[in-house]
Amino acid sequence: MKKILIILTSLCVLFSAQPSCADQYNLPQEMGEMLVELFSPESIEVTISDGANFAWIEAKGAIIDKMRIENLKLRAMIETKGSSVRGADKYDLAKMIMMSQGELTLLEKDVNILFAGVERDSRGFSNLSFNFTSDGFSARGVFTAQLLFTIKIRLQADGVLALHPDGVYVENIKIFTQGVQTPDGLVSMVSDRINPLLSFEKVPFPVEFKEIKMTNEAAVLTGYPKPFEGGRTWNWQNK
Repeated sequence: MKKILIILTSLCVLFSAQPSCADQYNLPQEMGEMLVELFSPESIEVTISDGANFAWIEAKGAIIDKMRIENLKLRAMIETKGSSVRGADKYDLAKMIMMSQGELTLLEKDVNILFAGVERDSRGFSNLSFNFTSDGFSARGVFTAQLLFTIKIRLQADGVLALHPDGVYVENIKIFTQGVQTPDGLVSMVSDRINPLLSFEKVPFPVEFKEIKMTNEAAVLTGYPKPFEGGRTWNWQNK
């Protein structure tokens, strides 16, 4: 083992004109620290492949658009031709990550915690709770809107979660008040206020998701990322 380390060190010295050589050994931590700043996770693990072409990222409790994400996985193709990213901010990840496949698990309970008892970004919803199913979702809550006068409606809704390039949307919504289906105008007003349910706007690098899989507890957005073997790993946990 000692001989291998000596050889690697010698190679770095020999090819010190190549800025990526020494920097590759710092990449897991440097990329990880930027991801911590971006997503504020409870824990994260970053692995850089041998040759520094790919990154495998797993995070628990990341925050995206104020929403807690139970699990986040990314396989990213990275650009390492420049010098060290040390001191860069979170949005320089856009220069490092050329493309990525992702998977995130959004728990029903975390959606409900966000919406419980408060109006989200003044969108007019209060006491809004979701019930996930394998086919979509149902939701109950109070919707308040200011027209010529203030209206407050206790509603029940059914729909599906749909994947868009810029986030997760609620679609095919049917809204009922006191068991009666409401007009399309109210449906449009509610959907315009709530969408996107989860926005990717502040994720500064491209992430590919291919589909949403629903269960009674969670929505899983997946692009079927696959980890690789080997590489160098950095771990961090918020204590």
